[in-house]
Amino acid sequence: MIHVVKAPPYLAVQDAGRVGFRRMGVPLAGAMDQWALASGNALVGNPSGAAGLEWALGGGAIRFDSACDVAITGAKVDATIGSATLVQDEAVRARPGDMLDIRRIVRGRFAYVTVGGGITVDAVLGSRSTYLPAAFGGFNGRLLRTGDIVPHGDATQVARSASPRFLETIHDYDDTIVRAISNPLAPPELRDQFFDRAYVVSVASDRTGYRMEGAPIDTGRFGGILSVATCPGAIQLPPSGLPIVLLADAPTVGGYLVLAVVCDVDLPIIAQRSPGDRLRFETIDVEEAQSLARVRAARLT
Repeated sequence: MIHVVKAPPYLAVQDAGRVGFRRMGVPLAGAMDQWALASGNALVGNPSGAAGLEWALGGGAIRFDSACDVAITGAKVDATIGSATLVQDEAVRARPGDMLDIRRIVRGRFAYVTVGGGITVDAVLGSRSTYLPAAFGGFNGRLLRTGDIVPHGDATQVARSASPRFLETIHDYDDTIVRAISNPLAPPELRDQFFDRAYVVSVASDRTGYRMEGAPIDTGRFGGILSVATCPGAIQLPPSGLPIVLLADAPTVGGYLVLAVVCDVDLPIIAQRSPGDRLRFETIDVEEAQSLARVRAARLT
């Protein structure tokens, strides 16, 4: 068991997401940074989609009842485990009674705590991910609080050390270029304006989507569209002319024009951006996006 000794402002159980239910209006949810979660699971010997703890917005502490392998990936943190400084992107052995104390998040937005055996709260619709807007999944459909006790499984595989090749892809968050597949149905003049501009992440950002700030796109006489299917990574253009990048809790439909869709492999770059951070978007084709996904998946094996 894991005891939440001091809950940070945001702490939730997340896995790879709730796949196969979008036709019924159920979003994917899951980790904001799927690469960091998968990396942490690989380090402690779990399947890539096993549930872990998604941690954001500040410090806190958890305690382990029994010995287990632990890793922290994603956002860079100032942390100790037991009496030792925690080294990120490596598996460490927690002893019974050890405390993981994350004092602060140094850089990035979401950190992931993975443990051997994974977090084993009950699955809802095939996933342990927390979907806060509808209050289901995860730990009773809510954020974890001080005093909560969270179950985890027994490790069945041996934790591994991080190799330079493995870490090469974990540490690509500093790239300010995000690759996206352009929507051929969007007016070319709007797409061109979008890809020509630089943006900063707005404070009006959450797990549903990050709003972009900058020079607004001139929508001209474009009159909007009927609702269409959306997904994580879809870049919507509202009447304000300032794009919104949909993320993990993206709705299944939306009434704004979709300019492009961010490649899955670059969603972590956006997820780890804080308000005020800069981004640019670059268009690539479907074949390039598929090739990038294959390369990154291979690094987890």
